[in-house]
Amino acid sequence: MTSLQFDKEKRKRKKTYATFIIAFLSFSILLAAVSFLILLKSVNFKLSNLVDRKTTAVTEETQTESDTAPVSYSGSANVLTICSNSNRELKFFGVLYMDMNAKLLSVQSFETDTVITLDGIETDFEKVYSSSGAEGLVQAVEKCYGVKLDRFLDVTETNFKSIVSYLGDVEIESDEKINYKGNDYILILDEGVQSATGDTVLSYFKYLDADGRSRLFADVLDYYINTSKLTASQETFDRLINKVNTNISAKDFSLYSSTADAFFKDSLRKKTAVISNTAEVTDNG
Repeated sequence: MTSLQFDKEKRKRKKTYATFIIAFLSFSILLAAVSFLILLKSVNFKLSNLVDRKTTAVTEETQTESDTAPVSYSGSANVLTICSNSNRELKFFGVLYMDMNAKLLSVQSFETDTVITLDGIETDFEKVYSSSGAEGLVQAVEKCYGVKLDRFLDVTETNFKSIVSYLGDVEIESDEKINYKGNDYILILDEGVQSATGDTVLSYFKYLDADGRSRLFADVLDYYINTSKLTASQETFDRLINKVNTNISAKDFSLYSSTADAFFKDSLRKKTAVISNTAEVTDNG
């Protein structure tokens, strides 16, 4: 986790990040499963641009014709995950961090109404997204939190539910019984572990604060990976890539899907970590 901290001195020593693009679900969090799926599927983008941290996907020679060669990998990448409504209003967002050397994924969510200063003007993330879209939000997060973002995944609420439907219901856990009826969503959950549809997961993301969304994002990712519902197959990539606005290419996946598959199946991969939303916002005015 040390390598993922927002430490300015360490960021200066590691100015560039090898891009290991994976799949999603979300974002902000998700997009939970979406983000993770597509990031892993589009791994190691622009290897020639790496400095000090080389991302590799090396297949060792097999001992026999029937043996499957192991894949080794290293490096790191950061992906901004975004969820918006039908009016393209920002609902929640976060960053998915991958540390390949540590075999670790980490997630961090942010509040959309956080007040920030960009180019001397006071604003917030909602306004930035409304005026400049995903690209503008990437720049705002990079400037305010000092983190380099390699790619972004932007999904609408409708497509988020569709993605969860494709991957299958997910098991989530609630610390309490919830019966909430808001203006734009309803959330009914029992206490404990339970199966949830895409509509329920989306409502739960809306209900939680930033730290709660990070925990939910992590749980959803781990569930899909550990149950093998999330796979680096061409069919899955083709079904999901058109449901998100992203700067991840199909070429990335075709070149490095074997590395993504190796990460999914790695028995040494750690449980997804949660980074608390306590990072200081930098005044860039």
